[in-house]
Amino acid sequence: MRPIISKHAKKRLKQRLGLKRKSHIRHIQKVLEKGILQYRDIEENILYIWYDYRRYIFEDLNGLEAILITVFPKEKNYHN
Repeated sequence: MRPIISKHAKKRLKQRLGLKRKSHIRHIQKVLEKGILQYRDIEENILYIWYDYRRYIFEDLNGLEAILITVFPKEKNYHN
């Protein structure tokens, strides 16, 4: 399954992670495979996934596809 990335999320991936367009799909597949599900809002079909100290917000389409909505940057109180 190939994840879908919104236009807003593409902008945030470049701005906040410095990723080039060609690597977006590969990175999001890694997030979906290895990320930790932090919270699932069943009513809104939203998934909050934590990966590499960043929070990824997805819209879940009945478990068939995940659409990346946005990426929140690293928290200031975490250290690598």
